[in-house]
Amino acid sequence: MVKKYGRYFGFTPKRFYKIRRHFLFNGGKTIFISKFVYSMNKITMITSGVVNVSYIKFIKFSGLAVIVWSIIFFTLGYVLGHSFSVLEKYVMGAEKILLVIVIIFVIIWYLAEKKLKKQVG
Repeated sequence: MVKKYGRYFGFTPKRFYKIRRHFLFNGGKTIFISKFVYSMNKITMITSGVVNVSYIKFIKFSGLAVIVWSIIFFTLGYVLGHSFSVLEKYVMGAEKILLVIVIIFVIIWYLAEKKLKKQVG
């Protein structure tokens, strides 16, 4: 399936292997952190299914993240409920900042890996 349709989504067999290996060793952390980064949750859920992450592992880390996320935002809402509009502005700003940090990290990782391949090859 990856060989036939993966190229339309940027999945080469080599890239698929790397993603699968990442989820094998760091899947729990990736699933947990993705719940806190705007738009990454959906990408991670789809990718988890594509690389066959077990339901138990996915539910465990996703559920834990939802519990932490809920406690944090419930507490923030309870403490700062009187100024909800101000809180909303900061939360949306924090999500955007986190997204930018993730994008920068991915770009740096990609460039470092590309440079390493040039040095090796």
